[in-house]
Amino acid sequence: MYKLNIREDILAAFEQPSVVRLSSTGTLAYQRQREETEVITDTFLSCLPALEALEALRTKSPTHFYHAHRTGPMWKQLLALRSGAIEYLGDTANVGALHDIGKRYIPSSILEGASLTEREMKIMRAHNTFSVIDFMKLQIYFPHIREVLPLHHPHYSREEDHERRGEDRRDLGIELPSEVERRIAERREGEQRKPLHFLVLEAGKLLEIADTYDALSSQRSYKPAWPADTVRQHMLARFPEHNWAIDFLSNNYPNPLGR
Repeated sequence: MYKLNIREDILAAFEQPSVVRLSSTGTLAYQRQREETEVITDTFLSCLPALEALEALRTKSPTHFYHAHRTGPMWKQLLALRSGAIEYLGDTANVGALHDIGKRYIPSSILEGASLTEREMKIMRAHNTFSVIDFMKLQIYFPHIREVLPLHHPHYSREEDHERRGEDRRDLGIELPSEVERRIAERREGEQRKPLHFLVLEAGKLLEIADTYDALSSQRSYKPAWPADTVRQHMLARFPEHNWAIDFLSNNYPNPLGR
């Protein structure tokens, strides 16, 4: 059973060795971060299945567990700067920490591996599809979760050939439950007819930005933390239309190596 310490987990995520930090204690930025932490905590405490999924991720990989808890609050604050986004998404805006929940189905040796083979990389990339297993269960609590959270990986676009991805997984001996496969196929057919709301697309892009910022700025088993200037240059080249979001993260979630 998951211990109800979600608030402590979020704060601890920013205190891990060589990771992005919260703003300085006593600043207005820090006060707002703590306020968002309380909102996010309340949302998770109202949904035991989401807490259990996160605890399973912690068991598999503390590194990815804490990355998830850093990405969630950063995403929520970016959404607050985009008019109408939080109002449209509702409580889905508070559960960005679930964006990588499919990693709980990936072997720990791969999640924590310092150097992955091509086959292992294929397994790792499958996590976005495995997330659907949990999103299907959580959609009753967070109606937009299946629309938004998978968008943090643009190379796993909705138009990507699902059959080819299925073949990749089967070649690796990885199978989704038949009900999940069926509902993915049904969802895909419906998505081809109905475009995503522009706020969903923007929310997905902001989640990608928050995810990338932490991935580059924070230490991982396979890489050190990147210097702030290197992170900024990389992200401006990748997200030229969202320099405001990059500036916000840089100013409010300091790089562990300093500026």
